Amino acid sequence: KMKISHLFLCTLLFIFSSCDDETPEPLPVETIGLMTATVEGMEIKSTLGTSNIQQLGTTGQQFSMTGPTGINPLTAGFLNFNFFLPVDEDLEVMSYSFVDADCTVTGDVTEICGTVNVSATAIELDEGYSSSCTGCSLDITITEVDFQNEGRIKGTFTGMVESVASGDIVPLTAGEFNVVVTE
Repeated sequence: KMKISHLFLCTLLFIFSSCDDETPEPLPVETIGLMTATVEGMEIKSTLGTSNIQQLGTTGQQFSMTGPTGINPLTAGFLNFNFFLPVDEDLEVMSYSFVDADCTVTGDVTEICGTVNVSATAIELDEGYSSSCTGCSLDITITEVDFQNEGRIKGTFTGMVESVASGDIVPLTAGEFNVVVTE
């Protein structure tokens, strides 16, 4: 009986000593790609944001950040940033202001230009908002940037955007992004 008790006790000790009573922490949202903003009282949020850099001819590059608000492409809205930069410049940790920005690239890219486009749902694209208009603005502060593959860009933004539906210019507030950079 003594041997069975010791064997039972040893087995219990082994089982409980090998069990980990700590529940693993869920991955923080920032590891996935947070993009969020509020426009006309409506929060638009994505945790699926990604970004990339593309060469534009010989004189420029385009840095894009895109975050769908859901996984169904038929109904998901989006937040989308586009920055056009001369080939020899990079976005840096600093603040940028773009007013009346029309970032249409038809020739050489000679200066940094940035825009944001927002839509609550794909079904209501005519209910979207854009900073590409006269009277619109985008103020963006980049607080962290690492353009290496699997690096990160992080910051905040606000602005004045045009409602595609009404033509009214309305505030875009509480903008934040923390997105992984992919190639």
